[in-house]
Amino acid sequence: FSVRFAERIEVVYGSGTVLYGQDAISMIINIVTKKPGEGPSAGESPAAAGADQLATGSGSGSLPGSTKLTAQVGADGGVHLQRDTWGWFGGVLDPEHQVTYTGYVQYHDSNLTPINKAYPAYWADYITRENAPNRFNSNGVVPHLDDYGINFFGRVEGYNSSIQYWHREAQRNSAEGFSPALAFVPEAIWRDESDVLEGTNTLHLTKNVSLESRLTYNRYEVDPVSRYVEPDPTNPNAWFLNDYKYAIGWQGREEETLRIDLPDRITLLTGVVVSYSDVIPKSTVPGGFNPAGLSPVEQGGTLEYLDSLGMPHLIPRVTETKYWDYSPYVEAQWQLLDRLRLIGGTRITWDDRFQVVPITPRAAVVYNLTDQITAKYVYTEGFVAPAPYFANAVYDRLDILAQPNPSVGPESSKEHDVILTYARNNFSLTLNPYYGTQSGIVIVSDQDTPLNIVDMPPSIVNGMVTVPPGSLSGPPGPRTLVQTVNGGTSKRYGADIYGKGNFGSFSPWFSYSYVDYRQITAGVTTGLPGISRHNGRLGVTWTATPRLFITPSLEIRSTPENVDPGLLGEELKTPYTINLFVLYKYSQNLELFLSLHNLTNHHYALGGITPLQSGGLPLAIPQETFNGVLGLQLRY
Repeated sequence: FSVRFAERIEVVYGSGTVLYGQDAISMIINIVTKKPGEGPSAGESPAAAGADQLATGSGSGSLPGSTKLTAQVGADGGVHLQRDTWGWFGGVLDPEHQVTYTGYVQYHDSNLTPINKAYPAYWADYITRENAPNRFNSNGVVPHLDDYGINFFGRVEGYNSSIQYWHREAQRNSAEGFSPALAFVPEAIWRDESDVLEGTNTLHLTKNVSLESRLTYNRYEVDPVSRYVEPDPTNPNAWFLNDYKYAIGWQGREEETLRIDLPDRITLLTGVVVSYSDVIPKSTVPGGFNPAGLSPVEQGGTLEYLDSLGMPHLIPRVTETKYWDYSPYVEAQWQLLDRLRLIGGTRITWDDRFQVVPITPRAAVVYNLTDQITAKYVYTEGFVAPAPYFANAVYDRLDILAQPNPSVGPESSKEHDVILTYARNNFSLTLNPYYGTQSGIVIVSDQDTPLNIVDMPPSIVNGMVTVPPGSLSGPPGPRTLVQTVNGGTSKRYGADIYGKGNFGSFSPWFSYSYVDYRQITAGVTTGLPGISRHNGRLGVTWTATPRLFITPSLEIRSTPENVDPGLLGEELKTPYTINLFVLYKYSQNLELFLSLHNLTNHHYALGGITPLQSGGLPLAIPQETFNGVLGLQLRY
């Protein structure tokens, strides 16, 4: 429910230019495929199934020719005090013109795995390292872990138009996912929220020409109560409680897309995306930001350091970035033969923040070998603009002092994909090998590589600066001045294979992915960045009776590479979870379900954030152990 570490994610290719259903930039991820079938009988949670029906218009949420309200409500509860409630609804306001409305709301609240009990050696090392028995004081040495979230979605559609609104808010402990440098205490709160409002309209100018307009408003804010809690460098028996964080940003975006169906089975798509963004990325505001006071930039104040010549310098803690983005694009599709389709297009992007104006072509060939077998080749070029946080990250880590670098530019990427699909009525199989390269990789300041170090002799030599006594930057002493930069190249290749089927009362699915990665930065070659080379998922839904559906599943991956195991060496080996979902349809309107995650209570770890102590490698972080909920949902 929380995306607290993503102040802003910018994918330069907009929705109108995703030609082939794939992102322009392929990140290294663990592939998660959709299970066969729709709804909870395929092993999905009831809440997720309701969201699927809203998104696709399937199920009882879509009621052509009727004004009857259809709704579903549900609730569950279980291990770690987990509590969920949700509801979704749909209906038709005007049957003649198909004016429909749908909505969805969800509430989640739970504690997370008590790591002091599930991973005692890890926790013992934590409290020893942080002198926790004294620092925790009256709170004891029990980790404070909570997970809270609310989601709301509403949509009205009709007359070739739609308007939809989505709201999300979440709260977790700000130490979650980090190394033991941060504290699992009640004061360590991270709370944020997002709002998205979007309207669309399709205007049919002629039989073969249509214009789609899309307006989007997106807002994100980190609550001023959010903060990190870490050991107080001036008091061995206390926590430092003044590391408050704040972020806020909004974007207005308009996209106009003209679609023209030409003779000879040619389709032309051309359009433009214009957006304006105003972003204050995650920043430190001592004492916490006061919405009724001065601006965040003024309240943030400055960090101070002295260079090698003794000259003082001030770094604003908070920066605000405002910029325009203008991106026209064009694509053409030509059904050359009944079984052969050619696609080509390009995009030009002007962004206020960068001098470079990238032209990013892409092309694809789609050939239906038979009625069941389709082959695709896809070539894409693209670039991803760095989030404002990376260019404007300002902090004092006591060993390094980070300053903004407005010259940070976008990363660029080229990728080749081959996609082979075999599909029958009851079975489908897809194989996707790929190869890609990347350049201008953003090297974040806290990686502390030689490229990050500021070297401006004679005033700053090899990054050496000093925080003077009495400075608001932190304890006085030497620091290495660093900044985020572009540098390095990478190559990646791999393959994904996934399939699903329906054979009588059994509906199996599986996925497997293999990935290899090499990055060269300042002459140093590194491999997979703390992730697994092999990843697999396997499951089957068994329709035991017309009312009972049983879905066991397995998620397994190879040992994550280039991870500092710490005290979790055994837990890091071949992480896996075995899960079980059981759905019983008591009646047409009432369903009962049982969802068990990590059924065998397997204790496993994955790579987390790179801490100072690990020598540049991500530190292994313990994951959730057994969790289960029992719930029901009612349709009417």
